[in-house]
Amino acid sequence: MSMKIIQLTIENVKRIKAVNITANGDSVILSGKNDQSKSSVLDSIWYAMGGKDSCPSDPIRHGEDTAKIVVDLGDLIVTRRWTQSNTYLQVTNAEGAIYKSPQAMLDALVGRLSFDPLAFGRMGGKERRQTLLEIVDVGIDLDQHDAKTRAAYDHRRDVGRELKRLEAEAKGMTSPAVGCPTDELSVSAAAGDLDKANAARRQIEDAQRRLRGHDEAADARVNEINDLREKLAAAVEKQTASGIVRGSMVAEIGDYIDNAPDVDAARHTLDTVDGHNQQVRMARAYRGKAAELEEQRQVHRAAEASLESLNDAKRDALAAADLPVAGLGLTDDEVTFEDVPWEQLSSSKSLRVSLAIAMRLNPKLKVIRIQNGNDLDSDGMRLIQDMAAAEDYQLWIERVDESGKVGVVIEDGEVAQ
Repeated sequence: MSMKIIQLTIENVKRIKAVNITANGDSVILSGKNDQSKSSVLDSIWYAMGGKDSCPSDPIRHGEDTAKIVVDLGDLIVTRRWTQSNTYLQVTNAEGAIYKSPQAMLDALVGRLSFDPLAFGRMGGKERRQTLLEIVDVGIDLDQHDAKTRAAYDHRRDVGRELKRLEAEAKGMTSPAVGCPTDELSVSAAAGDLDKANAARRQIEDAQRRLRGHDEAADARVNEINDLREKLAAAVEKQTASGIVRGSMVAEIGDYIDNAPDVDAARHTLDTVDGHNQQVRMARAYRGKAAELEEQRQVHRAAEASLESLNDAKRDALAAADLPVAGLGLTDDEVTFEDVPWEQLSSSKSLRVSLAIAMRLNPKLKVIRIQNGNDLDSDGMRLIQDMAAAEDYQLWIERVDESGKVGVVIEDGEVAQ
């Protein structure tokens, strides 16, 4: 069910004496000089339908006892009466049947911006954003979504800071040479190996000294043989035994030589163990930092992907939403149009969007009230009239005009003859 005002009757409201207006066409222009109660005519529509809170504290014309407004919507007739002590509302259908909950019925018909669509442009950014969300189902909870987006931005920022810190640390480190060992050596083990090698060398040297002594003794015995032929048999016997002993000694020395650790290698290992271990530690630190850096890069990439996913979801939700005007968008605390913040929009664009939103908020009662119509230039007036005609809305517009030839002329609280 959609309705327009067919007839408006006002008696003794504020400075109005008696006004009866039959609406013809899509626009009703209330004209006249200043202070002739044009605004009161428009306000009376709101007084009749907006509830007690919309009514002024002293609505009755000075010197009168009662006041009345009747708004004929065709299918419904709304009557608001005032006495000196109270106000009364009655809503009937075209056949005269009375509705038991008249204000509840009107609340379902009247949109919040119907009687002042330009109020949308005067709102603060967050209120404007909330008003648009009330009429557009974007499919997601934008407040919750934006909270997640802010958290994702914060997470990406923190991850990025840690990534930069790790990159700076890694930049100051030396890359290990190809083939750099991975395990450190034990100083005590190297020293122990050197002790063993030295002990083996001493054993060899001791055996060699004993061998030299034995050889010297053998030489003496040879001389003794030459000198003492008579003792040849005994000397030969001793020499034979000595040969056996020598063979054993040579074998012993061979065993020592074959099995003894390399003293020079052990000494080299001990001399170079600090440098070796320093290389190992540097390489281990570098590889650890490289692994940590790569892990942080992966975390940063994941944070970027999460943020991009949230932004895509919001963009897709807004793109799929049935917006009153194509090009509308939402930031955290404002409405945008064609990616331009509201406060930077031209007057014609802000007017077009405000009127479209007012119409969306009020799909049943197709009435739009424009106060201060003189603030609109000819282009602005033509724009709102074209929009109203396209959506089958009725405009009630107040304009200051002294010619007496524009619209319904209000003069001293009455319709001029």
